[in-house]
Amino acid sequence: MSKFTSVFVFVGMLVLGPALSAQNLLNDDFNDNSLNGSLWLTHTSPVDDPPGSGNGRWNTRSVTETNNRIEFGNRGYLYTNAEFDPFLINTLQVQGRWTINHTSDIVTTALRTNAIPTSNFANPDIGIGFSISGNGAGGTMSISRFNSGANTALQSTGVDVNAGDVFDFTISDDGNLLRFTIAEVGGDGTTASISANDTTMFANNHVLFFNREKFFTSDNYVAYLDSASISAVPEPDAMIGFVGVLVGMAYLLRRRRQKNCFVRV
Repeated sequence: MSKFTSVFVFVGMLVLGPALSAQNLLNDDFNDNSLNGSLWLTHTSPVDDPPGSGNGRWNTRSVTETNNRIEFGNRGYLYTNAEFDPFLINTLQVQGRWTINHTSDIVTTALRTNAIPTSNFANPDIGIGFSISGNGAGGTMSISRFNSGANTALQSTGVDVNAGDVFDFTISDDGNLLRFTIAEVGGDGTTASISANDTTMFANNHVLFFNREKFFTSDNYVAYLDSASISAVPEPDAMIGFVGVLVGMAYLLRRRRQKNCFVRV
């Protein structure tokens, strides 16, 4: 690449590059111990299981911003006030940090969801779920589809998940390709990634967080969420195409300059 082309591409990236960088859509570190109602909604009403039984099986559901984090009890829901449609965003990216406090925890982030709990274990009515399930060496991370509360597995893998483990997670959804990556903070440094494909378009596109404990007992298992963020990330192909256009424009301008110099001679 000539010096002229390199300079042209560099200047072009400086001027137009920010338009192709990740765009922050939501960010909350939960450090003020007061839930931001402009960003978040909760669902903590009792949920019967089985339906219509009136037993209010999940009757102590809670979501609390305290101790500089979100604390989830008995399958309480925290979900975004706004909706984020991956079919309208280049790639939707959700990041945060989960703390597993019991090997029965199944901490879950759901996209494309209406955030309405069902009597099917208080699973969301619709959406794509990304879960980390405790159980020591028998733990798992998984991607699944919720439809009428039923859970259809799309992909999963075994991971070592113990009580007290803390995981940073990154989720991406471009309307087809689903990616899920976790990295343990401290501990034994467990890392894992899985991916799946799903083009299901649901009527709603909230982002939801909850802890779906594995077993129903009298214990009120509490999991923690911290530093949640949602971004729109450009597709890698868009960046490659952008650079290609800049190189092409630089080549044409250079040829034009050379031609003008030749004419003057």
